[in-house]
Amino acid sequence: EANSATELSTVDEVRINEWLASAPDSADWIELFNGGANPVDLAELSLTDDPLIRNRLGFPPHTYLGTGEDRWLHMYAHGEPGGGMRHLDFKLSADGEFITLLSPRGLTLDEIVFGEQQSDVSEGRFPDGADETIAFPVPTPGARNVLDSDRDGIPDEWERTNGLDPFFAGDATLDF
Repeated sequence: EANSATELSTVDEVRINEWLASAPDSADWIELFNGGANPVDLAELSLTDDPLIRNRLGFPPHTYLGTGEDRWLHMYAHGEPGGGMRHLDFKLSADGEFITLLSPRGLTLDEIVFGEQQSDVSEGRFPDGADETIAFPVPTPGARNVLDSDRDGIPDEWERTNGLDPFFAGDATLDF
């Protein structure tokens, strides 16, 4: 089957969606989210955590953020140069800072300011792409942001809908 062109959404649909800035056993990370109905071209957009550095190396040409299960892009913020588009050359501060998504001209497209972070707890928009941010005791890098208050592997929404207690992990075995 031949490739066919598809209409693209604008970069206005891309949000900084989730981040983890205090990961003692792994790299910090950031997730982008495409809230549009069509893929978005990320070429030349860039991320920064430093207000004085607005010209970081951007995403390479032909870098797209898709739709459906491909609408999330998970990137490691380990502070080492190189490693491709999923590896950022800055680390996040567990004491709090900001993350900014920039246009090719250095204009702010989206920005998150966060405070001190809990160890191994991510923070992000809920629901995906919304203005409100909350803590996620069970991080969801590269996937839909869901709450799992009792950390039993079953989202709170599912537990409520199916008569389980989202704050009691002991009822997880009751979900067939």
